[in-house]
Amino acid sequence: MAARKHPENNGRLGKGVKHGENLIQRTRAAILNTFDAVESRGRKISEILADEFEKNPIKFMELAAKAMPKEIRGEFNHTHTADKLTDDQLADIATAGSRRASKAKTSQKALH
Repeated sequence: MAARKHPENNGRLGKGVKHGENLIQRTRAAILNTFDAVESRGRKISEILADEFEKNPIKFMELAAKAMPKEIRGEFNHTHTADKLTDDQLADIATAGSRRASKAKTSQKALH
């Protein structure tokens, strides 16, 4: 496949060409087009995924977990703005956040 010139990069070619935010949009569009192409050939994406799950369920679940959005939970009980908090209060907030992040990493490792 020949390298394409990209007008957003002054027509440059090769590895040095950066696509920026457009790369994400193009990648998503390519994936959706791939799904459409596969389904137009009479094969549902869900069937392909089911086949992959049957071949190697652990690998399938690992890949699925990477593709799924991460759930974000938060409890915000503080009524002060950050500039009005004392150093001790800020340290407590940082410590609590660090503990939650550590627990989440431990839980994620346990799944693998």
